[in-house]
Amino acid sequence: MAISTVSPLHRVGVCALQLPTMLAHEIHGDGPTLVLLHGFPLDRRIWNDVTPSLSQAMRVITIDLQGFGQSKSSEPFTLAEQAQMVYETLLELQALPVVLGGLSMGGYVSNFRRRCWDCC
Repeated sequence: MAISTVSPLHRVGVCALQLPTMLAHEIHGDGPTLVLLHGFPLDRRIWNDVTPSLSQAMRVITIDLQGFGQSKSSEPFTLAEQAQMVYETLLELQALPVVLGGLSMGGYVSNFRRRCWDCC
């Protein structure tokens, strides 16, 4: 699992893309925010067993990345686009700053954030 911290002061480096801004998500608990991103070909339900325990100490947001779960899409995507959509969703939720955790593809998306969000 990859872990990284995200501040609200960073902007997405692929801002010119026209993408949906809200991904399907669930929010549980209160406190500092942990965002969990699933791997391929899963969806946010992968985190259902750990969310109850984690949400006792923090706010946990689980997100369906584009093309998975309830974030249905037949459009192809890049990791940059996934990272942008996660960021835009977190902005909409006024959830920043957060700690990102990702499994497999979700880890790539959370790590891609460093290349994408820190540049503008």
